[in-house]
Order: sequence, then structure tokens, then C-alpha cells
Amino acid sequence: MPDYDVGQAIKTIDPRALAEGLKWPKAAYEAAEALSELGSQASFALPDLYEAIETAPISSRYAINQAIEKIDPQAPKALFSLGDLQPANTLLLNTADEMDLKVFLKVEDAFTRQEKGKMGYYTRSDVVALAGAIDEIDSNLYKLYVDKLVQTQPALSAALDASR
Repeated sequence: MPDYDVGQAIKTIDPRALAEGLKWPKAAYEAAEALSELGSQASFALPDLYEAIETAPISSRYAINQAIEKIDPQAPKALFSLGDLQPANTLLLNTADEMDLKVFLKVEDAFTRQEKGKMGYYTRSDVVALAGAIDEIDSNLYKLYVDKLVQTQPALSAALDASR
């Protein structure tokens, strides 16, 4: 695997160059893996990792998330699984279902559009985009959804506040 070998060499020679590699779709996975192996020594790369997770190919996002967790186990969560979002999603869908069939179908459609290509993992901007779609459907549902998201996933608080 030449890409892996290049990442390992860069890690030894100039680890800061790995942060630049996060910007390139074909190099993001290997750069994240090499940064992960550096652990806390790669704390300089945390801002780049948070930026990269939002734009990197889906196939690289898990490696980027792992790097963040390995570099700083106390760092705010950057990637959310369906399980992480389930309490808020369930509350939203159940409430929409109780409201009106048209509202429920719009919410379901927003979920379907947001799920496309995510493979069950969502970045902060993905969650903010879904919340924005819910706000366009019904502002009360939006408030209910965002409140539950923040309650169950505090790492989303700043991103959701910034979008309001």
C-alpha cells in the first residue's frame, strides 16, 4: 500500500504535513490514520481534523473521527451514529406522526434526503442541515428536536446554536 507507506514516512519526517493531507480526498484516510498513531503529539491537527470531517469522503470520516478521539479523548464529539441521534429522531417522528400525516410525510422525506450516502454516520453540519429542514416544516417540531438533540448530544449545542 504505497499511500500507507507515504503517510508513515511523512509522520516521521514532518507530522504537520499530515494536516495538509486531510484536505485531499485521496490522502485524507491515510493522513488521519497517521495522525491517530501520533496520539496527543498530534494535538496541533485537531482544528484541521474537525474541518476535514465535514468535507472528507464518507469513507474517510470514521478514520478522522478515530484520530480526534485518539489525540484527545475529551474532545467534543465530531461524528454521530444513528444510535446517537435515535432519542431525538424517535421523539421527532412520533410527534410528527401525532400531528398530521402531511407533516409526518414531510419529516420522513427530510430524513430520507439527509440519510442519502451517509452510511449511518452524521457530522455536525449534517445534523444542523436536518434540523434546518425540520424548521422549514414546523418551527415547534424544530424546537422540540433541537432541545432533545442538545439534551442527548451536548457536543451539538454550539453548532445548533450557531445555526439559529
